[in-house]
Amino acid sequence: MNKPLGPEVVRVDARTAIALVNADVMVGKAFRYVFKEKKFPYDLQGLLSIVTSQTYSWEGTATTTMAHEAGCLYLEKGKGAIDRRLREMENVYIVQRQNEENGTIWHWNLKNTAVQRAMEEVGELRLKINEVVALQVANPEDPTAGSHLVPAEVYYNVVAKKLERDAASEGEEL
Repeated sequence: MNKPLGPEVVRVDARTAIALVNADVMVGKAFRYVFKEKKFPYDLQGLLSIVTSQTYSWEGTATTTMAHEAGCLYLEKGKGAIDRRLREMENVYIVQRQNEENGTIWHWNLKNTAVQRAMEEVGELRLKINEVVALQVANPEDPTAGSHLVPAEVYYNVVAKKLERDAASEGEEL
């Protein structure tokens, strides 16, 4: 049985805990689920999302400069670190192409339609995750709130473990 830590312990409420972490954890799980990877680091998720979204904005490609700028802002890393991470994804998820008009500016593009479809699926899951989190915040005492909206492999609720521990503690006290 866990002892209370005392009145000096400061903690947030369930709604705040849910709002702070559940969406981020589920998005990471969504990338691993869709791409069938055991690991898919946060910075790679971000950079692949940037390149993917820029293919819409820039007629099918993301300029290297734009990818670096957005990556630096999103991940708070320098251009060299962003470039290394982009290179790690090269030929797996993205490819670099030379501009046919001037032959010097390089553009990033998704490697193939399979990556495009996977990112579209991640995008759809992200929209569902927003709905899940809204349900979780509205029902913080329900450890399964919104779980019907996403695959079990993607679902996460930070309050579920606490609720399980609380229920177990009540059982010990009886």
